[in-house]
Amino acid sequence: MKARSIVRSSRILCAVSAGAALVVAALASCSESGSATSPTTPDASPEATVETGASDAGSDAGTLIAKCTGDEARCLRGVVRAKGFSAALTEGAVTAWPQFPFGRVTPISSATLEADGSFAISGIPDGEHVFLSLSSLTFAGSGTSDAAWLLGPYVVPASREPLTLEPTPFFVQALQATGGDAGGLGWSLATLEKKAGGGADEGATVGIDLQGGSTPMPFGPTPFGISAYFVGFRGDAGAQPPAQASFQVHATGGTLGADKLQAAVAMTTPKCVPEITSPADNATVTMGQQLTVEWKADARCDYAYVEIVDDTGASPAIAGSLTGLGPSDTKVTVPASTLTTAGAHRVRLVMATATCDVMGCGFHAVQHERVIDVQ
Repeated sequence: MKARSIVRSSRILCAVSAGAALVVAALASCSESGSATSPTTPDASPEATVETGASDAGSDAGTLIAKCTGDEARCLRGVVRAKGFSAALTEGAVTAWPQFPFGRVTPISSATLEADGSFAISGIPDGEHVFLSLSSLTFAGSGTSDAAWLLGPYVVPASREPLTLEPTPFFVQALQATGGDAGGLGWSLATLEKKAGGGADEGATVGIDLQGGSTPMPFGPTPFGISAYFVGFRGDAGAQPPAQASFQVHATGGTLGADKLQAAVAMTTPKCVPEITSPADNATVTMGQQLTVEWKADARCDYAYVEIVDDTGASPAIAGSLTGLGPSDTKVTVPASTLTTAGAHRVRLVMATATCDVMGCGFHAVQHERVIDVQ
């Protein structure tokens, strides 16, 4: 079971307003004004743990073809067993990331699946925010999927039994935020593979369970540049469903036939506290020049990003966004090309947690803002 290639770009799932984005091999940023942002972080643990989704390979551990090399405490090893597909998984790839792959994050390493579906990625640096992505999954007679599945975060180094990763046809993402000028559920997005694999199932009925009822998630273009099942919540205060510990999303019809798939998207409340230290609130900034944004480090979240919101128009507009920031980053330089309009702008620092398993990712973000006057 050797993957022909590892997909480097494909489906991109981005967070609203300043948010999360899952891709086959790298997350790309995108922005939309008027809503909250997100992704996730658990407490540090003495052993490698995925917050949701992966189970131990158990008695199969000694027979897996893929083996760790070097320090086993810095190796993530396991087996991929597709679940809920009608065709057999024949190929695929697993990629390890040093942090949540949002924006320009360089992967640690990738491994193709062995004949028994096993994989091993060695030499993983110490970290509390390591993620695994599954991509290039190929099913017998159906071709290669362009979808991706993300799992994590893991803590490394660690000593544990190999993982069993069981991707299903249904992968859901949801973003919620607390703090700042936005709160509650911002959006939910779902991709659904055909039951035989090899491509998207666009004919299903998908909905998210909210406040005692089901809200439809129709298939079509999304604000993130892909077509998927999607619903967004934005606008007047109180229009967003309240933040909660998890959300249920379900799918019926299409190639599922009589089957019903349901995913529970878990939300991990961020323990980090974003705090911008520079620029000062109400600082005067020169138009057309670079701006350095600094903040206090807080490793309790999985990723961060900075965006500049232009408030000079009739409605807020995103002037620029800087992504790919990790928990240890404390400074970015906003390009001169971002500040091209005089007037009030908001500098927004977003820190987020991402709780991801084979059924989906829950993103929960908190933010801190400073107002600047561009002249």
